[in-house]
Amino acid sequence: MDFAAFQAAAAELDNRMKEAGARLGAVTESLAAEMGIPARGPMGLTPDRIKFDPRYRLAKAAADIAFAELRTFNGRHAPRFKKEIRAAIDARRRAKCTG
Repeated sequence: MDFAAFQAAAAELDNRMKEAGARLGAVTESLAAEMGIPARGPMGLTPDRIKFDPRYRLAKAAADIAFAELRTFNGRHAPRFKKEIRAAIDARRRAKCTG
């Protein structure tokens, strides 16, 4: 695997994780509206009534799986491309500062 293939695979996994997180947020909001309660409690936590709903649990499991896949992929492949990743981050930072 070269760096371009690594970036493409990492981007795909990152998109999956973002989509799963967005679905989880949508399910949380719809359940909160359906139950007539806020989606987040005073401490920013999801209420237990929402957490115990099967639709929430399914969306949460999908988000957890997507995150685990990305974490495993990065743990396995990122050390091999340490220098390239650092160079890409530095290039993005320079582009932001000068752009």
